[in-house]
Amino acid sequence: MEPGGPSAWFRGTLFWNGKGQAVNRKKFKIKMELAMVKPVCVGAVLLGIFFFAAGRWAAALCMLLGSYLFEKSMYRCPACGRKLDMKYPLPAGSRCPFCGAQLRAKK
Repeated sequence: MEPGGPSAWFRGTLFWNGKGQAVNRKKFKIKMELAMVKPVCVGAVLLGIFFFAAGRWAAALCMLLGSYLFEKSMYRCPACGRKLDMKYPLPAGSRCPFCGAQLRAKK
């Protein structure tokens, strides 16, 4: 067995089942460029508005809430992983206020 046990290569999250045993499960991670988070969320909001206008209010609420939660969870610095403020756009050459890493390269 490898040092660190089976969870060292699995890199999952430790959960407890009903029998008091630890169970490893993988996290669902999405890799996306920081510059693409806002356009994806704007598209989801527009789709939610379309669903609302079409009378599908449940689908509209799911799209709007999902868009907000997706942006809130994905709008992070790729270098340090700290959350960035969602209100501010990312112009070319912007830097992380926490670690100073470049968030978006100048073209």
